Amino acid sequence: MRSFFAFSRRDRNGLMLMLVFMALFFVAIKLCAIRSVREQRRQEAYLMSVSRFLAASQVEKVCFQRGKAPADPEETRSVTRLIPHVMFPGRDSLRIELNSADSQKLVKLPGVGPVFAARIVKYRKMLGGFSKVSQLMEVYGFGREQLAKLEGLVCVDTSLLVPLPINKADFKTVLRHPYLNYEQTKKLFSARKSAPFLHMEDLKERTALNDSLMERLQPYLSFNSSDSD
Repeated sequence: MRSFFAFSRRDRNGLMLMLVFMALFFVAIKLCAIRSVREQRRQEAYLMSVSRFLAASQVEKVCFQRGKAPADPEETRSVTRLIPHVMFPGRDSLRIELNSADSQKLVKLPGVGPVFAARIVKYRKMLGGFSKVSQLMEVYGFGREQLAKLEGLVCVDTSLLVPLPINKADFKTVLRHPYLNYEQTKKLFSARKSAPFLHMEDLKERTALNDSLMERLQPYLSFNSSDSD
């Protein structure tokens, strides 16, 4: 009987190896379970942050644009940073509209302090409003990294643009526009002496201004017949 249950050295080594593999297997399962619990808790914390944000905004339904929470846990601590990761009814109304926001609203944006807020408002007035968000990089000192932080947080309403009445505005008013320098303004007024401009193509042909400048000016010039009165 004793010899029946006796193990050779080779058998003992094999049994020991099998026990080691079994132990490693169970440890791996345990670690996966712990990781899963931690991930679940992180997801729950993220959802709680979103829920608080939505409750404060009086928005009831939410669906995720991404399938998981942001990789950086710090994002869950900022209501502002949550917006790019969530899609819900009325989301656009929660973005800051660049053509109507005052300095107090702009300073709430990441990377925009009082100095940049004042610069944005000043440049917006000179420009006649923003036709696209990327124009923020035309504001002195405002870079690409700062613009990236605003993804999903700002928008522009082009109906709020204030076009320049190109057939009626005086020389100083036209010269103040950020896209026009002194020589270009002189060309415009020299061509306008003969007749009012009819449209962008007419202006381009009579002034020989380059295509790039014409494209930038497109949203900011008005050719209404009343402008020539």
